[in-house]
Amino acid sequence: MRGGSVTDNAVEKTVGDSYCSPPVPAPVVVTDSTNLTQTGNTSTGYGTSSTTTTTTPTTTAAPTTTTVPPTTTTLPSTTTTTLPSTTTTTQPTTTVPAGTPAPSNLRIIDRKSSTVSVAWNAVTGASEYRTYASRTSGSGYFLYASGFTGTSADLYGLTGKFYIVVRAVKNGVESPSSNEVVTN
Repeated sequence: MRGGSVTDNAVEKTVGDSYCSPPVPAPVVVTDSTNLTQTGNTSTGYGTSSTTTTTTPTTTAAPTTTTVPPTTTTLPSTTTTTLPSTTTTTQPTTTVPAGTPAPSNLRIIDRKSSTVSVAWNAVTGASEYRTYASRTSGSGYFLYASGFTGTSADLYGLTGKFYIVVRAVKNGVESPSSNEVVTN
């Protein structure tokens, strides 16, 4: 291209014998017509011919941007679904029948070395009695011996100070503790 001017990104540039495309693609507008003439050997190689090409102003449009407005989505209202009712099964609970007394009048009747003999008053309907021992008065009892059907028991291996209580078992339910006795 000779003697023309080219507008590139709103900056006009005059070019000499050639024009190179800019490194970054941009819209290009040709602002005037230029006559191009080629003289010389054509495809046959004989004779001289002349070709004239005329260009007309051309505009390359800049890329367009389309703005899409945000959309609003309305969600459907919440629906409550009632599920079919379920059946709840409860396990029977075992409670101490009201008025079932603990064994009373627990006492030490004999003490020999590490053996302590105890006795108590009977509980009507009791099938078994269990003895409990602790090193602390009023708490921390552990099962010491069980399976007694009478109202007395010999407790072996009790050396030192122990606190003893008795509980009755009636209909598979254990009663509260009897009064406490101390072995020393």
